[in-house]
Amino acid sequence: MPHVHESVHPLLDAEAVRVVMKSPKWKPGKKEGRPVKASYTMPVIFYFSN
Repeated sequence: MPHVHESVHPLLDAEAVRVVMKSPKWKPGKKEGRPVKASYTMPVIFYFSN
């Protein structure tokens, strides 16, 4: 389950989690051919224009 590492604003946090949840299924991490727990930090960058 994704979570926000560094919060910017609750609305942006929610949008970042929504986008990550919509990503395709991830393949499990493997060690010696067996699935293992793994973590990954995915940067999410927001750009704003005036």
